[in-house]
Amino acid sequence: MRDLFTYELSEDPQLTDDQYTLNANPDIYVQVCMFGGYAVGEFKESTGMMYDHGMFELQSHAFAKAVELNAANV
Repeated sequence: MRDLFTYELSEDPQLTDDQYTLNANPDIYVQVCMFGGYAVGEFKESTGMMYDHGMFELQSHAFAKAVELNAANV
């Protein structure tokens, strides 16, 4: 499933975390949290807001949630 995402290294690790961006929809991402776990987020252009879609211990679960979000948006 990792091939569905592009890894993006943080430009400033003290301010932002690394993340995986969903190739099919770059507004959906999986943030690699500094202290463990993965946060799934989404930017909605229509509202100009970021939405949190949960924290996951396993990367595979976070990736699955991101793919599910994209399918719901199509």
